[in-house]
Amino acid sequence: MLEEIRCFNCYRKSSFNNHRRNRFWKEHSSYPIFISSWTGRFGIDVCTQPRKIAATSLATRVAEELNTSVGNLVGYHVGMQMKTSHATKIIYMTDQMLLNLCLKDEKFSKYACIIIDEAHERSIYTDLLLGMIKTSLTKRPDLKVVITSATIEPEIFVNFFGSCPVLKIAGRMFPVDVIWPTENEADEDYESAALKKTVYVHEKEQSGDILAFLTSPLEIEKCCNNFEKTFKDTNNFICLPLHGRLQPQEQQKVFEPSPVGKRKIVFATNSAETSITIPGIKYVIDTGVAKEMLYDPQKNINALNVTNITRSSAEQRKGRAGRTEPGKCYRLYTENTYNNMETNSKPEILRIHLGQALLKLYELGVNPLQFDFVQKPSQHLIDTAMETLELVGAVSDKIR
Repeated sequence: MLEEIRCFNCYRKSSFNNHRRNRFWKEHSSYPIFISSWTGRFGIDVCTQPRKIAATSLATRVAEELNTSVGNLVGYHVGMQMKTSHATKIIYMTDQMLLNLCLKDEKFSKYACIIIDEAHERSIYTDLLLGMIKTSLTKRPDLKVVITSATIEPEIFVNFFGSCPVLKIAGRMFPVDVIWPTENEADEDYESAALKKTVYVHEKEQSGDILAFLTSPLEIEKCCNNFEKTFKDTNNFICLPLHGRLQPQEQQKVFEPSPVGKRKIVFATNSAETSITIPGIKYVIDTGVAKEMLYDPQKNINALNVTNITRSSAEQRKGRAGRTEPGKCYRLYTENTYNNMETNSKPEILRIHLGQALLKLYELGVNPLQFDFVQKPSQHLIDTAMETLELVGAVSDKIR
């Protein structure tokens, strides 16, 4: 890997079997350490994550592996939270945060290497950041870029950046058995089915923590409350929520080891689907749905809708179990539904109203009509977004 990075500016890492972690690469926390062992002498390495919780938890994990504290050799910068020092060589941050830093430094002058992790999620900020990085490479021939993903087609990035090597790393993990529902179970609403299956696993299965996927903080709160009511006369479990609205100290509770004699039950949004590993998870309950931002052309607005997940997301959820021992994944949808799922999710920039994206480009001093997109949206979507921005007075029609 280091030889490839020495020879090329842009480097693409993917993996077999949709999983990267094995005995040699404990987590995707390992390769920033590995890369920094060489690039660290030239500057700071930054590793982006799609979510704040992933950035902070990975910084904590890497700091532990290096036997240091967060804010020393390893730090993070997410939102208004920042833990770094003059000694910091690896910084974890969200892709949105690094994009915002382009306002002051479009050449990424502080950084020797930029690692875009979980690139398959393809948020608006990821795509805009990749475009800005490509532009900066013409001015920074010394800048190294590593794009990592377990489930996306490498050709997309190879075509975008031009000639760059692709390294595939075979991942190994303990086997995870998939349990499909009966027809009656598959017809239940996903929230009730998730609660019922969590109760079943807690009562019937052997020791091991449980992770159940839902779509919103409200659903998670209701399921946590109802689960605790169901077992109000017992004290052999701890029930925890996990979603983006929680305070960082609340989010970190799920990463703590389960109390002795107690099972940890985590109800989470898809924030637990990638990037993070919750210790002790042996059982996964997959509802097969998530909330996704989609463009409604009739109303000309974005709407947050509950949609079916993709097969790659289903495999990511399944992969939350089986980290340290064999696990089980209870899917609350039929095998036929799984087979008919889309393989990968569509990039956010191709499925939402582009007003926010175009406004961000203007803020960065970039003409959206000349921007080099990873996958360019249709001209109709761009024109619609421009018309909306002009209508509300966000931009002038003279800019076109």
